[in-house]
Amino acid sequence: MLSITSRLEAHGMPVFGRRLIRAAETWTRIAPVLRKAWDSDLRRRYVSWTRFCAKRLTWHGFLSFDRNARIRTYLYLAVAASYLSTAIGPTSIGRLTRVACEAIEMAGLPRLVYSTLTYEKAMDVAALQHAFTTRYDVNRNRRIDPTEARRLTGKTGLTASDLAVSCRKGDLAKLLTAAQQQRMLPSRIANRVKRPYSMKPRALLAALRHLNYQKGMKEYDRARAEMWHEAEPDLTVRWARPRDYLKWETWDRGLDRFSGSARYAAADGVFFVTHPRALYGTLREALGESLPH
Repeated sequence: MLSITSRLEAHGMPVFGRRLIRAAETWTRIAPVLRKAWDSDLRRRYVSWTRFCAKRLTWHGFLSFDRNARIRTYLYLAVAASYLSTAIGPTSIGRLTRVACEAIEMAGLPRLVYSTLTYEKAMDVAALQHAFTTRYDVNRNRRIDPTEARRLTGKTGLTASDLAVSCRKGDLAKLLTAAQQQRMLPSRIANRVKRPYSMKPRALLAALRHLNYQKGMKEYDRARAEMWHEAEPDLTVRWARPRDYLKWETWDRGLDRFSGSARYAAADGVFFVTHPRALYGTLREALGESLPH
């Protein structure tokens, strides 16, 4: 044991070595107790392989409630095998599907927040550009001419290109500051921010971005709730309540699952019996290829 722990410490795993020593010491203390319990008369009386083999497959043995009754033990094993088969089969598929849905949620839905932020920012820029164009486009030709551009620059510090650029690439901070100074914030912004003209430009920009972020989070929560509302009924395993056992549907569904599990297990058994090489390969994989070739 000391050689093993020294090697673990040499490989940088001293904590694992200490836990291994502690586990060995614990086993040394409880092993005599377990041996004494196994050799006791109480264990031989109630848990005995010899008595189990001596029992016959009779209903009298089943109803005797003897712990060594064979037929009842086989029935328990069959129920346990059916339960494990169900847990390994459809239930595991449900868990894997849930994991896949969570992966889809983490990979796709957070982008909705960013997409909403980008969209809201573009709409704010478009509203500001439209407000400046409406005020400084004197001849109403829907563009800023050189004369109008000089007036725009002199009044706001903006250029004609600031209003002509795509709303996706527009400078929101520059447009928002100029609009606040000119007290010409569009209703899209003025109705969402409380007292926008009493705030500093940087605070107004932060408040607007925070509102856009909150809207993105609401979209995220809505899409997430909608997705799980649609997927949850197919992923939830519903166990029957006591009153459900008074309905034939519960027993019919249970018998169908039990027979399906039995057919599945029987098919695997027949396959391995008729294909010994496949059985041998499975055993080699399970035992870490310790079987001879």
